[in-house]
Amino acid sequence: MAGAWHHSARMLLLPLLLSLICTPALAQEAPARAPAVQPALETARRASDDIAIVIGVESYDALPQATYARADARAWAEWLQQGRGLRSTKIYRLEDPTTAQIQAELKRRAGKAKRGSTVWLVFAGHGAMTAEKDGQRVLLGRDADPDTPGSGGVSLQAVADAALKGRRAARVVLVLDAAFDGRGRDGLELVPGQRSAVPDADPSSDDARVTTWSAAPGADPVPAWAGAGHSAFSWAALGALRGWADGEVDGQRDGKVTLAEADAYAAWTRRQLGIPAREGLRGAGGDLVLVEAGALEEGPSAETLSALSAERRRQRFADAEALLHAEAAAFWQHTLDQARQGGEGGRKALEAFIQEFGAKEIAITWTLALPEVREARHLLARYDEKGAGQEAVAEVVAVAQAVADESCDDLVALEPAAMMGSLSPGQLSCLDLRVRTDRLQTAREKASMVLIANAQAAGDQGRWASMVQRHIDQISRADPALIMQYAVWLFRTDPLENGEDAIHWAGVALENKQRWEGESYVKNVGALMRIRAEAAYKLWVDADRQYRQAPDEALEWQAEDWRGQAKDLSREWLDYLRAAGLETDLAEQLCTSAAGTTDFCRPR
Repeated sequence: MAGAWHHSARMLLLPLLLSLICTPALAQEAPARAPAVQPALETARRASDDIAIVIGVESYDALPQATYARADARAWAEWLQQGRGLRSTKIYRLEDPTTAQIQAELKRRAGKAKRGSTVWLVFAGHGAMTAEKDGQRVLLGRDADPDTPGSGGVSLQAVADAALKGRRAARVVLVLDAAFDGRGRDGLELVPGQRSAVPDADPSSDDARVTTWSAAPGADPVPAWAGAGHSAFSWAALGALRGWADGEVDGQRDGKVTLAEADAYAAWTRRQLGIPAREGLRGAGGDLVLVEAGALEEGPSAETLSALSAERRRQRFADAEALLHAEAAAFWQHTLDQARQGGEGGRKALEAFIQEFGAKEIAITWTLALPEVREARHLLARYDEKGAGQEAVAEVVAVAQAVADESCDDLVALEPAAMMGSLSPGQLSCLDLRVRTDRLQTAREKASMVLIANAQAAGDQGRWASMVQRHIDQISRADPALIMQYAVWLFRTDPLENGEDAIHWAGVALENKQRWEGESYVKNVGALMRIRAEAAYKLWVDADRQYRQAPDEALEWQAEDWRGQAKDLSREWLDYLRAAGLETDLAEQLCTSAAGTTDFCRPR
């Protein structure tokens, strides 16, 4: 009974989920778009003897759709023609075919490869595993059985056998944009309750002539990505073939992209987008040059990928929230039907609903792509080529030293460079990370002060102010001199825009005035009181001007409020100056003007 409910609930969820996602009230700014991977980069390469069968299955009869699968297949066909150099007449495309149609096309086309050629099979859609103990990966046609999807698919072994029939083809390359663990491109199970174990090993790649490039070498997700209009794999892989992947394996660009480089780039880039992805190349063929051109494209910058990752993360959370609302709404209708019947059954249905949804939480997993890992792989690739000789060792030491130079473990050692404003970008990033993540308050405070000193010495007032604001907002307010500097900067930068903040922080600094002694105490306390009085006075004059230009009750109230503050703060400053035996002319002027009478400002 429970299984039937979950299956029927899924059918109810789709239209409700779509309505939630598409509701105008939820409309936001247009999401960030990924750099385009079409049209394909044209090259002079020619592979006129190769053939390709390109399959995109998006609209399944009884399974969830594989979003963007047709767009993926079209983009791959375009690359095969323009980037790889296949003849258009040798590229056979199938859109939303049945399993029988896939099998027929393989039989009709794959075995006709010319001697020494490459047979390409590109599949975008859903995959599955057969039910046997040693299950095989299969590709699902449009008519896949919704109860046992893996039972009627086309196995990768059958694809390889068909392509190698007659032993004429020298190589078979399978590009698989499909998951095989029972999940679709939306991350949900194709059939509720059915997930498959997927071994990393692929028997179809045992033949040295077969190379498999898979989006999901094991139980990996293959998500659709609205920001690209493709699956994340096809977008990253096709981008790699525009030149983005040049040098990905060892960090050395040479004007061409091998299959190994494209695979490494596609996996790394998906991880940068928060997708758990591994390199999916199986079998020989990593050294196969896929693209070679005079002018390859540069890939998207780290900043661009970071922005795209943030957008995907936001969308993932929004989708998870919408799905939970849809699930609760569908379950609630079912619960109400039982509750209307009354009796113990209705009571239990309500209790079950509360138990199920009373404390629901949303959690999303997010993969991190650490740049140090990428650098380590580049270095390792070059290290292996050179052996364990002195040159490789020297390079390892140089890299390690460069990393050490960018570290910020010894804060005292960084102080001289900070006082000169000459900390490196790596050191600044390291210090910023310590400020945000170090568990010791003293370490956070010291790292923050080093950053502040560096910004001040470098003459970067904007960054200095930002660093100080974070310090006194989130870390420590124990240094009244630093807070006073910030209050002065606020007032001098824009007394009207920053006046209220200047008054606030001057007051915070005065709370710790006991840390000053002697002449410093007298001078600094007087300066802080002056900032408060002058800022309040300027804000009153400005508010009064606005009220006179356009009389309004709110503006009148605001002007009176600032006038009252100006009167009180200037009187407080005036009393302090008199007690300290200092010049009082400006304080008396402000006090008299705000009070409207000299009586309020006379000595008490």
